[in-house]
Amino acid sequence: MTANHRNWQQLGDLLTQRTQELGVTSEQLYHAGLPSRTYVTSLLSGRARLKFMYVKTLAEMLEIDEAELFWTALEGAVEAEDIPYLRPFLQRLQISQRGFL
Repeated sequence: MTANHRNWQQLGDLLTQRTQELGVTSEQLYHAGLPSRTYVTSLLSGRARLKFMYVKTLAEMLEIDEAELFWTALEGAVEAEDIPYLRPFLQRLQISQRGFL
């Protein structure tokens, strides 16, 4: 399986930017429920994928839309070559879900 490293790097950049904007430290992320300081560092530097179980915590801490962050995490969990097929499906699904709210 070819990891989607591009997604990881982009997400790391986004998370780093938000932590800086809000003044949130990596230590605070760790204490908010992320599994280890190493994981936090790897996530912020774009060397780890965002696991679904941490989306809610990060979304709340960094004031990011939880659904958007989840979609990004989902893209990071699949093979890079599948993204062109996955992204349109997720967009259609997201639009249809909004219709039910």
